[in-house]
Amino acid sequence: MYSSSVPIFEIDLHADPRFRLRETVSCSDNLHVADMLADQAEAAYSHLSAFAKAAIEAVAVAIRPFGGRRYRHEIGAWAKALDRTPGSMTLLNYTYEMSYAENMSVLPFGCTAGVKWVPGMGMVHVRNLDWPLYWVGPATNIMEYKNGKHPYTTVGVAGLVGALSGMVPGAYSVTVNHAPAVGRINFKTGPLFLLRQVLETCDTYDKAVHKLSCTKLAVPVFFTVCGAARGQACVIERTQSDAAIREFDKVPLVQSNDFTSDKFSGIGAEDYGTEDSRVRSLALAGALADVGHKGLKEIASCLDIEPVLNIETQQQMAFCPATGEMQVWRRDS
Repeated sequence: MYSSSVPIFEIDLHADPRFRLRETVSCSDNLHVADMLADQAEAAYSHLSAFAKAAIEAVAVAIRPFGGRRYRHEIGAWAKALDRTPGSMTLLNYTYEMSYAENMSVLPFGCTAGVKWVPGMGMVHVRNLDWPLYWVGPATNIMEYKNGKHPYTTVGVAGLVGALSGMVPGAYSVTVNHAPAVGRINFKTGPLFLLRQVLETCDTYDKAVHKLSCTKLAVPVFFTVCGAARGQACVIERTQSDAAIREFDKVPLVQSNDFTSDKFSGIGAEDYGTEDSRVRSLALAGALADVGHKGLKEIASCLDIEPVLNIETQQQMAFCPATGEMQVWRRDS
């Protein structure tokens, strides 16, 4: 069901942004997945009139909210390859933000992530991405971005140019978890665009944590950050304008989809099936505490226990920032 044969695409960030995704958008499997996801994104607006939908697409392209302007040429490359409007692909790339909008039938992302210290390896970061994409077929890609002395890697989904997870080898890794709704959606930076910017511009763990904690956001999110040095790990619980940081403290640090810090405890509990979220967190914490230390693949086996692994798990991954090693598995069926 899960395969380690995940396509890898190299992206030269010094290349013209209109053409840097040439290899990625010429892959037939990628085009199939991105086209189906774009259809789903458009279906979320099916209750609107054709005029209203066209107006939303026009506004999305004109003002590029959520930080989308920075990557507009990459979004445009997907639109051109799929013969879709830029507005259509822009809306797909706003899937995370739109999952918080009222009356929108956009399915939220789930996730369970954890970090532990492993003697002889360093800090290790594991994560399952839960997002019901089984109907589109294999959707996971590894993107290796080349940027001079500051390369970074993301594990993503065809059609999305923001980052759901990623690593700067030798420095840190970060994964995103969907958070319960807090406050109103706004036009500040979207979490996936912010994570891509952080991976692209922050070369240390401390810089990444600062930017992920302080940037004003459009919607809430959880970031799990793992550094290269012993003890460098935290979960950043974010609302649109505030942050609570839970630091690593010897035992495995885990996060799923509920606020657990004292600062935000109880917020949005009714939105996300808090009990299920906490069961997943406890299960992963226990598995991480007991798992063997013979290598990254063995450590990642803790992701295979239920309910951490479930019917909606699309991606599994493990990062070791100190060595730059990464293991990724994608759902194939």
